[in-house]
Amino acid sequence: SDMGEAPQALQAFYDAIESVDTLSEDCDYEVLIPVYGQMSQIYGNQNLPHDEIWALRHYIDYIHKTDTEKEYIIAKQQLMTPYYQLGEKDSVLAIINDTYASLKRIGEEREAADALVASVFIYIERGQLDEARRIIDIFERESGLFDAQGNIVKGRESYYYIRGAYEQAVGRVDAAEK
Repeated sequence: SDMGEAPQALQAFYDAIESVDTLSEDCDYEVLIPVYGQMSQIYGNQNLPHDEIWALRHYIDYIHKTDTEKEYIIAKQQLMTPYYQLGEKDSVLAIINDTYASLKRIGEEREAADALVASVFIYIERGQLDEARRIIDIFERESGLFDAQGNIVKGRESYYYIRGAYEQAVGRVDAAEK
């Protein structure tokens, strides 16, 4: 897989999957997690969202069996990309909102706020500008990524593109340019 040989990598992954007895009590799910995870990456890189979803569902299932609740929630969030590629934006919003609620429930406030920001573009696209603003406010207030002057931490400056898109959508071109 790392050598760019996707067909051979997929065949090796399928061979590995076939050799594992998932019904056995001593099944090592930790081996299957990276297999399905790497398969989903290959399918994502090949623009095969249905196959990516298939691999991710297995990946998520095995994370659920072996890892923490937080890791399980974050794993489920990975389904956003293939559903977005399929144009299923209602599914994307459902995943984002579920991730937010689940992370809040386990006390991961900052990660929860960070998960929401991906929905801003969808709300802008749909003309739901009040909802986009609500998400921006939560993100800026709860993510812990902003200093006292309202500047985002180094390395996360791409957020300004999202904020600019919102400002442009509400007709504040000067604020969008800033």
